[in-house]
Amino acid sequence: MLILLALTLPACDSLEPSASTPSSTNTTSTPDSTATTSSTLAATTTVPVEPRWIEVSGNGFVDTRTGEAFAPLGVNLLLKLGGGGGDRLFSNYDPVWVDEQLTAVSGLGFNTVRFFLDMCMECTSDAEGIKEGYIDDLADLLTRLEAHGLVALPTSNDVPDPGFSDRLPCCEPFGGYRNSLYLSAEGHQIAVEYWTELIEGVHDRGAPTHHLLGWQLANEQFVLRDVPPISMAAGTLTAADGVDYDMSDDASVEAMVTSNLRAFITTVGDAIRTADEDALVTMGFFSSDEPDAGRVAGDNRWVVPDDIVDDSTLDFVDLHAYPGLGGIWDVIGPAYGLDRTPPASPLLLGEFGAFEDAYPDPDEAAAAMARFQAESCDWGFGGWLLWFWGAAEDDEVMTADAHDAAIARAISPEVRPDPCDVGPFESANHALGRPVTASAEESDEYGADKLTDGSDATWWSAADGPPQWVDIDLEVERTVDTVEILIGNVSPPGPQTHRVYVRGAGEPQPGRLVGEAGDDAGHGEWLTVEFEAQSGVRLVRVETIAVDGWVILHEVRVLGG
Repeated sequence: MLILLALTLPACDSLEPSASTPSSTNTTSTPDSTATTSSTLAATTTVPVEPRWIEVSGNGFVDTRTGEAFAPLGVNLLLKLGGGGGDRLFSNYDPVWVDEQLTAVSGLGFNTVRFFLDMCMECTSDAEGIKEGYIDDLADLLTRLEAHGLVALPTSNDVPDPGFSDRLPCCEPFGGYRNSLYLSAEGHQIAVEYWTELIEGVHDRGAPTHHLLGWQLANEQFVLRDVPPISMAAGTLTAADGVDYDMSDDASVEAMVTSNLRAFITTVGDAIRTADEDALVTMGFFSSDEPDAGRVAGDNRWVVPDDIVDDSTLDFVDLHAYPGLGGIWDVIGPAYGLDRTPPASPLLLGEFGAFEDAYPDPDEAAAAMARFQAESCDWGFGGWLLWFWGAAEDDEVMTADAHDAAIARAISPEVRPDPCDVGPFESANHALGRPVTASAEESDEYGADKLTDGSDATWWSAADGPPQWVDIDLEVERTVDTVEILIGNVSPPGPQTHRVYVRGAGEPQPGRLVGEAGDDAGHGEWLTVEFEAQSGVRLVRVETIAVDGWVILHEVRVLGG
């Protein structure tokens, strides 16, 4: 997951097997620290030749075993110890732990698992190429996934170093890393070598690939704006596609990025389909816009998902989106270009999850993920994979298997058979997602709409002291009796007073005063205003008349019959 993080290259940390290796909260046993890490299952199982389980049918998938439509639904599987750091799945491969997790995942009715091939680069390869032991473990994992009846989606984070990434051209005119990989002819060839060697190694061990949803060329595609050749302001460059580009012309540079990414997808995708006959090929993307589509302002990573969604040789497209830090579908969808051309191929939401800062309560996090998933159906998504399963806690997101798998259960077929129906997670908050106007706003980033986005981690700032007000339009008439106001981590603490008014459509401002909250409030506290039930309410005003500093509120909830 890279959409909100500073760019960090993965590293391989040496781990000693120990009792700290986490087991799913859905299981009661702990992986045996003495369990072999050799690929005994893959090595001793004869895998029959079978037709592929999943094929593309129009803008969806079909299960060839049944002839019925198939909606990928599952998790990203990572092994993370102590919350921090990268994926440790292949740096400390433990088949016992893997089986426990796959049992728990399939037990919730999930059908798909996405995992990283090369997050730990030095675990994957050496100067001679891909390590034999790594291929053994990968073959074992693929065999276990098939044994659990799960569809697999292996994804590459980067071509590994050493052996592959360290051979990319560097540093003029290609600046190394992603720019060299996607824009140079050498980069395309190195990727072909990596994928061919990896797939042939899996097949040599007799491991199945008929249960793959596809091979994913990259977890998340991007190039770097401040690295050559994109950072060049003059001259001509011949890129991987053989075309000469004028580096002084912004349109020419943009055409170079788009054309060569398409060429990379075609060249490497064709090599994958040759190595694994008729395999599906995909690539992951995060949004190209910032910041309300989930991107951090000033991020120098350049992504072109809308062009690829419209026109590439990918069999399906994997887009990543997270709510809670400003990301809402009305912004995310257009940032991906989904408002312009309906996708002709299947769309997978290959990563979505709940940031701890935005949804500190597990039940609220679960409900928010269910609603976010259901809303994605309106934008053409037909598959969903939670970020992530494999740790009791994380330093950023609430993991799918934490808190008795609260989030995973909310997404699972056993609770919501129809992923496009929120089911029991319809919010009682009449203000959620409703339009808001304010007396003043600091900026769009801290606009009044952040008060009703359901996230504790966003806020409205008036950029001035009291008095200040916001009007929440419930859009339909409601009966209301409670208003809750979140004093978050950015709000000024201390003595403060907030008044609540309600009015019907057409009634004069500010409306009827129904209650007041006056208290010495601290960070993270909710102030509650309860009053006699009011019917026919269309607009709710919260007016802050006393606070020590700027008026800043994180969230407002409106409750009632």
